[in-house]
Amino acid sequence: MYLIKIITNGVVINLASISDLVLIPGRNVIVVGNDMLYYPVFTEDGYNGSLKLMKVEFFKEIAIDHVTPMKELLTKHSNMLPKLKAITDLLKNHGVSGTGKELLKSVRRAGNTLIETEVLGLNDIEELKIELEFLDSFSEFQLMDWRENLKKNKKK
Repeated sequence: MYLIKIITNGVVINLASISDLVLIPGRNVIVVGNDMLYYPVFTEDGYNGSLKLMKVEFFKEIAIDHVTPMKELLTKHSNMLPKLKAITDLLKNHGVSGTGKELLKSVRRAGNTLIETEVLGLNDIEELKIELEFLDSFSEFQLMDWRENLKKNKKK
C-alpha cells in the first residue's frame, strides 16, 4: 500500500488514517482524522516549497503528487536500473519523443515494434520487475493543489 501524505498544521497524516475529507468550496480542505479531530490541509507551494492552506473549488483540483519526482529518482538511482535504461534507450532510438498525446502515440508505435521483435527475454522481464520494485520502494505521495503541482513541474 502506498503512503499518501496529507500535510496539516504541524502533523503529517497518512490518507489511510483519516475518516473523511471535507471540501468547503473556495475556502479550505479539511480532513477528519480517525481521532475525530478536524485538521486543515496544507499544500506545498509549487515555486518555493513553503506550505499554505489548500483552497480548491472541487475535489478534482486535488492532485496526488510524487514527494520526490520520478525523474529525480531515476537519475539518482540510474546505476541500479540497467534494464530500464536499456528500454529507455531503445525507445529513444525508435523515435519516441514529444509531450502529451504526441508522446503517447510515439511510445505506442515504438512499443509495438519492440514487442514484435521480442527485445525482452524472460530473464530481462524478471530483472526489470526487480528494478521497478526497487523504484517502488522510494515511492511516496502527497495531496497537493493541482495548480501548485503544475508550478512545481514547470520549474524543473
